[in-house]
Amino acid sequence: MDVKKGYIQAYVIVVLLLAFLTLINDFLVIFESGVEFLGDLVGILTILFFVYNVVTLTQFIHGSAPKMLLILPVYFVISISIVFILGLTLGILSKLTAGVILGLTFLSILMSFFEIGFTLWLVTKFDPENS
Repeated sequence: MDVKKGYIQAYVIVVLLLAFLTLINDFLVIFESGVEFLGDLVGILTILFFVYNVVTLTQFIHGSAPKMLLILPVYFVISISIVFILGLTLGILSKLTAGVILGLTFLSILMSFFEIGFTLWLVTKFDPENS
């Protein structure tokens, strides 16, 4: 079972869209725009994206995808899990101060830039036609 070119293209598009949406949300948080609904939307989409990455990872493994395609779904499963556990732990311990939230927002911005950059690099290095 080979991974279809369309599935890979759809995955790349979803990664880029969510990364840009997260960046927009992070900048709105930094500039205190008061747009809470976008944060809620990004949170819901992140949960769905986690599930999508688990499915994608299994598709890539069972579909004999090139090893470098495994990097993104593995990264997302690990990073989403770590951020969720960190946020939950800080929330339970009542350590989510404004400074911590701002720090996590800057971390999210860095992660989004990495995701965008790495995905675009991957697109230039990987040709689905020749896989």
